[in-house]
Amino acid sequence: MTFTSVEHPQSNVQAESANKVILSGLKKRVQDSGASWVEELPRVLWSYHTTIH
Repeated sequence: MTFTSVEHPQSNVQAESANKVILSGLKKRVQDSGASWVEELPRVLWSYHTTIH
């Protein structure tokens, strides 16, 4: 496990990459289903967490 400085979150490339993938999936699910992001977030996170990276 690697920790990064709170003052410089941009230095954590791995977290930024994960956030980008999750946000992209969330946008697609919301556009396709018309549901709110709150309803779709658990599905997107499940998909992300069960995918081999």
